[in-house]
Amino acid sequence: ERERSEIADLNRNLIALRSRGDLQQLRAGIEALDRATRRFAELMMDRAVIGVLGGETMQSAAERLGEGPAAPHPIAPAEFESSPGNKAGK
Repeated sequence: ERERSEIADLNRNLIALRSRGDLQQLRAGIEALDRATRRFAELMMDRAVIGVLGGETMQSAAERLGEGPAAPHPIAPAEFESSPGNKAGK
């Protein structure tokens, strides 16, 4: 409940900052809201993954699926190896 309250407060603050037009404060407000909502987003993703996997653990799913594409940064796009007929990596 504390997290929801914090997210609601940060959202209200962001709305107020938007009307002031100070881009540095707006950026700081966006980053604060982003940090506050990450855990919530992770929990939602975990719940969705567990539903799809039918109760299978992340470890057993990883072992079954093998290695996926690499992402050098958590927000960066995944890097796929391209084959001669595939333009995805170019």
